[in-house]
Amino acid sequence: MRARHHPSGRRLWIAGSSLLVLAAMLIGILVGERPAAAGGPLVVGGRFGPSGVPFTFDTSLGEVQYRTDGGGLGLLSNTTANSRVASMFQVWEDVPTASIGFNRAGPIMNTGAFTDGNVSTMAELNAVEGSCSAGTQSPIIYDKDGSLFEELFGPGSGVIGFASVCELSPAGRILTSVAALNGAFRDDLPANDELTDNEFDAVFIHEFGHLFGMDHSQINLNCLSSQGGCVSGSDDAFGLPTMFPFLIQNLTESPEVHPARTLSQDDIAWVSRLYPQNFSSSFGVISGTVLFSDGVTHAQGVNIVAREVGSPRRTTVSVVSGYLFTGNPGQSVTGTNNGSSFGSRDPLLIGTFDIPVPPGTYTVEVESVFSEFTLGSSVGPLDPPMASPGANEFWDLGESPVDLAATSSPVSVSAGATVTSINIILNGTPPRFDQFESAGLSLPGQVLSWLGKGMAAAYRLVG
Repeated sequence: MRARHHPSGRRLWIAGSSLLVLAAMLIGILVGERPAAAGGPLVVGGRFGPSGVPFTFDTSLGEVQYRTDGGGLGLLSNTTANSRVASMFQVWEDVPTASIGFNRAGPIMNTGAFTDGNVSTMAELNAVEGSCSAGTQSPIIYDKDGSLFEELFGPGSGVIGFASVCELSPAGRILTSVAALNGAFRDDLPANDELTDNEFDAVFIHEFGHLFGMDHSQINLNCLSSQGGCVSGSDDAFGLPTMFPFLIQNLTESPEVHPARTLSQDDIAWVSRLYPQNFSSSFGVISGTVLFSDGVTHAQGVNIVAREVGSPRRTTVSVVSGYLFTGNPGQSVTGTNNGSSFGSRDPLLIGTFDIPVPPGTYTVEVESVFSEFTLGSSVGPLDPPMASPGANEFWDLGESPVDLAATSSPVSVSAGATVTSINIILNGTPPRFDQFESAGLSLPGQVLSWLGKGMAAAYRLVG
């Protein structure tokens, strides 16, 4: 029998009176082990699975098979809900440089307490989730009136849905995944903070990205109202990823089309990297390492963004430094802690990055992961994120700890090529005490960030 692994946790979408949160947690209990994740892949191999390699479905076996609930979803009939699911999976299938397909294998199979075709009680939900964890099926669950979500998360929690990997193989493959959607947000009752059809479509697409192994990405952070906001129809809106942690309310890239409803260049690049089809003929790679000011210590958890010179707000792809390295290596000083099973332990991967981009000329810049992207909204291997101990800055040929942050040098990338040694030295970081510690790595209240990434990863709707 093959050895298998069950990550614990879930990915959820949560709504409140002023915001929606789509959290991502892995199946099982609400606390447990969080895989290494970053802008790009959701789960990376470490002590379990091939070290430093993202987990993906094995598409050589054919389409990813999923099964759907037999009930309705808010105002949607079962037939309409099934059609909506298929259409939103199709958004990912339509990426020409990615090789992944999805097929509805039929209704959710009977298992344990689930025998009537409609997941409507906690006993049935637990049974279906258990079958996913056993590697038996990948269910899409419809909570028609939101009652299951209330039992799981409490009244008024605002959770709209969750999607996650359930079962992994030691060969680095996703075997089964789950998604669940809350029909209370499409029941025509304004008190539930109703979503439009277009926004609800965006929920499906974002969640299905998590289902097959995509994590959150941070690009065009200025679109958040707290960061100044961006204008509907702007390149900033078009460049906003579907996998951005927050769904920004009242923002459109074209009339009545939310940016999360269509895939950005970042979404396309990463699904193509994880599930490549003629990848080298359409993409190149920019790689390097982020370093503290000493030019020696690798900086983990810094967001790196490549922007095309001719279209810097629209044609842009990101990743987090050290995205293949574990966010929880463990420690034996204050107790036995073996750390996470996920993410490489190879110290050479700390602070490194690889960004898949279409052929072109780019600037490369570093920035902090937004401080509110924690727990369910996390981006990268650290949670809470490490504050970048200096101003946002560009890579340039004269990299040093005292160069001008706004000075950039172009990086030209051709299809099939990897441009290496784009090493960025952060400006003005405190001196290193010794080889094990760098001043500024931990902030008050964030000492435990090195001991493990939080269980949830969330997608929020903010106004």
